[in-house]
Amino acid sequence: MKNCTWYKEESCCTQIEIDETFKNMKPLQGSTPACQRHVNYLMCYICSPHQYIFYIYQKLTVCEEFCDAILTHCQDAILKGSRIKDLHSNGAQFCKSRNLEVDRKENGNCFYFDETEDNTLGSSGSFISQVGILSLTILCFLIQLSVAGLY
Repeated sequence: MKNCTWYKEESCCTQIEIDETFKNMKPLQGSTPACQRHVNYLMCYICSPHQYIFYIYQKLTVCEEFCDAILTHCQDAILKGSRIKDLHSNGAQFCKSRNLEVDRKENGNCFYFDETEDNTLGSSGSFISQVGILSLTILCFLIQLSVAGLY
């Protein structure tokens, strides 16, 4: 994967899936590199090994704290002809306007990305346990069986 590389050891996600899912998404006009990174982090939810926690019934639940970070970093980007900070007073409002569910991080059922996990910024990345790798392998196998109609 060229994108979402912090998940490559923990995910059965492919670059083709990422590209296909977001092929119609256009970059925000006037967005800063930090804004672009945070939008990228949000897009990478599809590769997270923890999707079962925050992506249920084809609805993505994003942590309010992450929505606040996106709004902070993207406040001067242009959306629908206006600066994002002029359209939305808080991060939750911004995420809800994008048809996302919002919950508090402390509740443990929403997508949150800690920027320190981004190994493209020079951080060490996340630790992967052998149990986690085995669980991921089994999950990927079950997904393949399900797609083939065998599970």
